[in-house]
Amino acid sequence: MRILFSLMLCLVFALDSSTTAQTQVAPALWQVDSFDLAVNVQQAERQLGVVATLKATNIGGSPGRTFTIKLHSKAKISSVTVNGAPATFRPGSDPRGDLMRVEVSLSSAASPNTSATLVVNYTLPIESNSGTAAISPVGTQFLPLSIWYPMPNTPYTLRGVDTAPFHLSVNLPNVVSSGVDKSNGGSSIFDQPLSGQPFFVQGNWDKIDGVGEGRGISVLIPKGSNADERKQADALVAYTSAARAFFAGAFGEAPDVPIRLVSVRRGALPPMPS
Repeated sequence: MRILFSLMLCLVFALDSSTTAQTQVAPALWQVDSFDLAVNVQQAERQLGVVATLKATNIGGSPGRTFTIKLHSKAKISSVTVNGAPATFRPGSDPRGDLMRVEVSLSSAASPNTSATLVVNYTLPIESNSGTAAISPVGTQFLPLSIWYPMPNTPYTLRGVDTAPFHLSVNLPNVVSSGVDKSNGGSSIFDQPLSGQPFFVQGNWDKIDGVGEGRGISVLIPKGSNADERKQADALVAYTSAARAFFAGAFGEAPDVPIRLVSVRRGALPPMPS
């Protein structure tokens, strides 16, 4: 009898656990669909002025009532809009990466599979140059690891950093980023149709374009480089072309987007896992 009672009790617990698991609903979860960044580099003030537009979809199972983004801890946000309407936001701190954590309130809950457009207007002062963020007359650069643009997820979060197609405009000439170069005049404009992380590097280079099998690959080396450095650039084109052909054979035809290899004065290593 005791054995029978124990078996029945286990069965009840198992059914209860199964029912609970089936009734659990996934929380709201935002996935970035695209980034659009209009950047104004202010050399004299040593800061960026940025209007960042994020389009994202709630891929979770519950309505989203807030939209949380991470940004450089020194950023100063002046305004946020959601779907064209002013939104309230509450800045705080995120210990993972020493970042700013901003919780934006939505005027109405975003149902699952519903998209929202978030526009963040902010400035980012740069007190000292580093390998990830620098403002200088001879070379300005902002790499993804500086968290210079707002993102829901970062390299320090479990889901990993957000990647999406992006449009980038910078008020400087001689800027390099990824994607299709649509620059004109004194401004630089790039459209990246593939999922990636926005970044830009500004400097003064000589451009070495690949030909034949190296078509679509270019190397930007410091202005006035000597013959040996140009020879190294040609070797990089050949190496990259061979790598592209190898991966095309393994995974299928490579996307028809330009590949740029850029020589910079500063570099940065990725964050090490804790």
